Amino acid sequence: TNAAPNAGALIFAAATSNPVPFTGGIIQPNTAIPPNIGLTDATGGIEFRSVLPGSFPSGGEAWMQWAIQDAAAIHGFSISNAIMGLSP
Repeated sequence: TNAAPNAGALIFAAATSNPVPFTGGIIQPNTAIPPNIGLTDATGGIEFRSVLPGSFPSGGEAWMQWAIQDAAAIHGFSISNAIMGLSP
């Protein structure tokens, strides 16, 4: 929420963390996996749903982080905090 309306967005999602620089910030998920491309809605919100495969190991990590176009940002993108989830 609270992003620019109708802004381009990238979601980086991976089972490993490999921090790398990206537009003045750091992307935590392994960027060897291409990001999914999205667009914020008219209110600046965006949603991403994912289901881990049944073969995903117990205790396995799932990393996610957004990069969203932002004309006010120094490099044209704002980057969210990274989220790491653990498979039960």
